[in-house]
Amino acid sequence: MAEAILEVVSGDRHWRDLENVGISVALADRRVAILGQPRVPVRVNLAQVAGGWLRHSGNERDLREWACLLHAGVSLVDLDLGESAEAEALRDALWRVAFGEEITPEMHARVRRCLIGAVET
Repeated sequence: MAEAILEVVSGDRHWRDLENVGISVALADRRVAILGQPRVPVRVNLAQVAGGWLRHSGNERDLREWACLLHAGVSLVDLDLGESAEAEALRDALWRVAFGEEITPEMHARVRRCLIGAVET
């Protein structure tokens, strides 16, 4: 179950595939309902989240749904992004996308910088 959640976060698996491991997710109007979550949320880092953003960045609907899941899915994921400026930029971008704000080229650029910074450290 944890591996499947990590794959969703990193963009290697679509969130709908969680049903195959016993997690039912319903997204409607930026609201998330989750049944069958793990006992402890799966801790995810800056590189995993930034990588997932980039994988979904070519499809606005997928990016928004994925961001909603990460933002509201506190029973699934523990966003352990750190306290850097990059982490704050990623948190801000996730929030904005999850709540329907415009997705800008600047957001994508900041997320790319997050991933580059995470790889360099």
